[in-house]
Amino acid sequence: MTHSTKTGNTDPKNIVLTAHFGSCHDHIYLLRTMIGYGIGPLDFRLADSLALFKTIKGPAEHSKIALLVAKYAEWSPYMPDGADSKARALRAVVMAAF
Repeated sequence: MTHSTKTGNTDPKNIVLTAHFGSCHDHIYLLRTMIGYGIGPLDFRLADSLALFKTIKGPAEHSKIALLVAKYAEWSPYMPDGADSKARALRAVVMAAF
């Protein structure tokens, strides 16, 4: 796995995989799939945006991406069944909310 930021930094410790409710679904699926294909754990970080919202905005904050988009980033196009759309919408919501 290789990545490069604007500074040319290729340290994998700078990679953060963020998923909404990732600690109970997406991150586990990703890690199980990697292990199933014989890929050892890589040196990257995992973050859960749902935990971020619940911790900072309060436990009453909406948990569905569609509701968060409507509240924080209504200008962002969002299609509920598209992983690409979810990632872009989640980025827009996090950037607008924080």
